[in-house]
Amino acid sequence: MTGVGALKAAGFLRHDLSQVVGVLEFLGGAILLPRWSHIIRFLGKGGSELSLRMGCWFILGALGMIVSTRKRKSPVCWSQTVLCLELLRVRGGNSAVGIGVVMLLAGTILGFVLQTFKEKSP
Repeated sequence: MTGVGALKAAGFLRHDLSQVVGVLEFLGGAILLPRWSHIIRFLGKGGSELSLRMGCWFILGALGMIVSTRKRKSPVCWSQTVLCLELLRVRGGNSAVGIGVVMLLAGTILGFVLQTFKEKSP
């Protein structure tokens, strides 16, 4: 996720909103995957689990933005969504999944809003 996000943010793998999505995917992957010790210390007690959840939440926000585009039919997008939600369920319970669903919906709404502004600009 981090590598794909970096490529999208840099302008490769173009699709609608790809650069914004790429930044969120990169941040989510960077927080989730390596669980950097300085980030964990900054987050305090339970920082390791919180970094996992935050990474998934950023990724779900990015996936929500993808859902707002023509790429919504991509099985890769939906499989990543299901895997993130399942990881949240196993590690954080229903409350973590609830926040994940909210992030997915927020990303979708933000994606629609950004596309609307993009269409109206000259």
